[in-house]
Amino acid sequence: MSPRFLDVSLVAGSQLSRTVTVENKGFGDWQNVRVVPPAAQSALVSLTTAPDVGDVVPGGVFSFDVLFSPQ
Repeated sequence: MSPRFLDVSLVAGSQLSRTVTVENKGFGDWQNVRVVPPAAQSALVSLTTAPDVGDVVPGGVFSFDVLFSPQ
């Protein structure tokens, strides 16, 4: 996964978007992959791309965008 972590500091009312890329380095397919933001922080973190990824074959890569928007 790239980046391995996100270190974010924002002023309330501002926004920052980052792209996260995930690679299946295993030997089997990942089936019905879905990206879900953490429930506890749903007001601060949201996805800006479709959450349904589907199947990811070994060596396959997918990306999603995360929007940080503290209130």
